[in-house]
Amino acid sequence: MIEWFARNSVAANLLMIGVVIAGVTAATRSIPLEVFPSFVLDRVTINTQFRGATPKSVEEGITTRIEQAISDLEGVDEINSRSSEGLSTVIADIASGYDQREILDNIKLRVDALQTLPQSAENPVVSLAAMNWGVVFVAVMGDPEVGYGEKALRTYADKVREDLLATDEISLVEFDGVKNYEIGIEIDPITLQSYGLSLGDVGRAIRSSSVDISAGNIQSRSGDILLRVDGQAFSAADFAKIPVVYDEQGTPIRLGDIARIQDGFEEQPLISLFNGKPVVMLEVLRVGDQSAITVADTTLKYIEATNLSAPEGVSLEYWDDDSVLIRDRLQTLLWSGIQGGFLVLLLLSLFLRPAVAFWVFLGIPVSFMGALIFMPLVGGTFNIMSLFAFITVLGIVVDDAIVTGENIYRKMREGKDSLTASIEGTKQIAVPVTFGILTTVVAFAPLANLGSNRLAILAAQIPMVVIPVLLMSLVESKFVLPAHLSHIKPRNREQRGNVLTRAQMRISRGLEEFVEERYQPFLEKCVHNKLVTLTVVICVSATIMAVAIFGHIKYTSWPRVQSEEIRFSLTMPDTTGFDTTHAHIQNIVRVIEEKQDKYTNPENGISIIRHIYVTSGVSGRTKKASVGQVAVEIIAPPERHVEITATELAAEIRNAVGDIPGAQKFSIRAEAGGGVTPIAIELSDDNFFELGEMVDAIRTKLREFPTVYDIQDNFTGGKEELNITLKPLAYSLGLNLADIAEQ
Repeated sequence: MIEWFARNSVAANLLMIGVVIAGVTAATRSIPLEVFPSFVLDRVTINTQFRGATPKSVEEGITTRIEQAISDLEGVDEINSRSSEGLSTVIADIASGYDQREILDNIKLRVDALQTLPQSAENPVVSLAAMNWGVVFVAVMGDPEVGYGEKALRTYADKVREDLLATDEISLVEFDGVKNYEIGIEIDPITLQSYGLSLGDVGRAIRSSSVDISAGNIQSRSGDILLRVDGQAFSAADFAKIPVVYDEQGTPIRLGDIARIQDGFEEQPLISLFNGKPVVMLEVLRVGDQSAITVADTTLKYIEATNLSAPEGVSLEYWDDDSVLIRDRLQTLLWSGIQGGFLVLLLLSLFLRPAVAFWVFLGIPVSFMGALIFMPLVGGTFNIMSLFAFITVLGIVVDDAIVTGENIYRKMREGKDSLTASIEGTKQIAVPVTFGILTTVVAFAPLANLGSNRLAILAAQIPMVVIPVLLMSLVESKFVLPAHLSHIKPRNREQRGNVLTRAQMRISRGLEEFVEERYQPFLEKCVHNKLVTLTVVICVSATIMAVAIFGHIKYTSWPRVQSEEIRFSLTMPDTTGFDTTHAHIQNIVRVIEEKQDKYTNPENGISIIRHIYVTSGVSGRTKKASVGQVAVEIIAPPERHVEITATELAAEIRNAVGDIPGAQKFSIRAEAGGGVTPIAIELSDDNFFELGEMVDAIRTKLREFPTVYDIQDNFTGGKEELNITLKPLAYSLGLNLADIAEQ
């Protein structure tokens, strides 16, 4: 094959051109561009809402029953659960080798068959745990003083969301950290008594009228007619028309006649501020084959255009644009390619010949294009991890081509014609070069099978790129490179050539003299004195191992890279009121604003701190009165007028905030990737009181270590609770617990 391609340069060129065309086609049509790789974990989550229920009630009424229903399913490896106020979360890990969709369907069948869940609980939501990373956030800010209160701002945010979804480039926009819509119905107890009604009666009237039910179909000769009851109420006006009771004349008394109906939001206390203004945050996500950069550009253009025509009191701003990461990585790859290619051309031109250097360099883009052909076949995408892999392999990919090209050049210098030198030179080192590439492939291959967790999936992006690139470089160096070098004319040593040629020949001879006079004698001594050589190798290896073992080389589970965003997350005990939590959050904001003023450039008035995003009553996906979060965006390091890192700024803010009385957790993240917990301790016990004592004891012990900080746990004491029981007299009066609970 080597000789055939060397003698048929047309076939070699067609192979090269075909690889390049196929690679470009795959890159532009089949490989999506995203920030982080999207993936589905081998895990099924079952979420069930049970509004108003205590963690104990959720555990006994929902969580335990779901666990028992799926515990004996084949393919379920491990079950973890969390019962919190009003929510049950059960997580089932799928065993290796089982089909995700099949296990998901089996779990759904078991859960749907449960008939013992509380009636007031919502239907369980069963789904595969998937990671779909957002691209950019849109902050929709409104001024309440000009009429953009909570309802008006949310209405305008709905319009912004619809506008974004109407574009061809965006398919998924979600609200982040906002209150859910809710219809509130309030009835005066005196009014209820005057009509002889209870809240339960009103509830049953609403349930029986606000329905959307299929009633079958009527088959006739002219065709089928569907029957449907469509009385579902969606707005306050719809609910107001629902009949509750009828008077003596048969006139309906409607809900709007006896109740105050509000079309608003749930009563969950929640405040969101962006740079001090009320905000509704929208998250724009990439789906399918969409490009993260295109999604971000479309969003930013929409924000710019909308701000020009937005009504008074409303403004839009972007937040947390993750497409910057992929842009930077693409730029790094481009510049690394340019610099690497320049160095390859320069060094090989100095020590071999410019023609040899050019054809060796050409193997880099050809190998990269070849790898792009296979990426869609294994589900690969352009993301910061796969682009990092391209940068990593850039320095490895030309090794086999350099060795092959140098050996062919050596054969030419021995006096052989270009074609013969190309064939013999390639064949002579084909076996060692092939095994050299294969050993590198074997070294990267284990990264593809580290497991199904997030870090393993991220690591799998590296061999997905490196291995195809190396294999394509092997193909290129064996079939394409010899064909190109076979057309190089041997250099006549009697001709002096131009100035550059003579300089190149002097440098080449200098390297050869160094090899023959310095390196070769030293190598011969190492070979002849095997015991000394082996002893030196063992001593150096032992020294390196000792440096690592005795802690001179630090270990971290995940590298902490300086970020341009700092997050302060606060969790108070569940018994804490919203006002107290919000006051602590406001104190953190006050300190940040002081630092914003402190680090403002006096020349242009630009501060290091660009944006401040505040949420009280919500932190991430957790909504409750005892949590809050402050996120700070800082400008890029080249734009800062003072030298300060995100970690240093976060520490300065933390020291100024001081201790927060009664805080259960107060965590700070100022590094990318800082969300990975280095050490995790899992405790289990049937007795919650004993479990709480163990948690407190471990927390106290861990605080004794000076280098341990940010100690967190998910054990909460819960809120205070009043349990209602009835006296015997209540039953004699016709009352029961259900009647009391419905009041």
